[in-house]
Amino acid sequence: MRICMNPQFWPFFKGAVGAIDDSHINAALPARSWATFWNRKGFISQNCLFTCDFNMLFTYALTGWEGSATDA
Repeated sequence: MRICMNPQFWPFFKGAVGAIDDSHINAALPARSWATFWNRKGFISQNCLFTCDFNMLFTYALTGWEGSATDA
């Protein structure tokens, strides 16, 4: 709602349905799986993709990539 009412932001977000971002979530795995889930920051994680609408409600979540999967 804040974006819709602000003429500074609205022209850039008109027609958009939400936002997308990824994040590394800590993971607890058996030691045999650590090699693939060890990320570049030095901890075991899953690389997850999330989308949310402009009411800050999650609309999609894709989880399960190894922490070593690229962010590119």
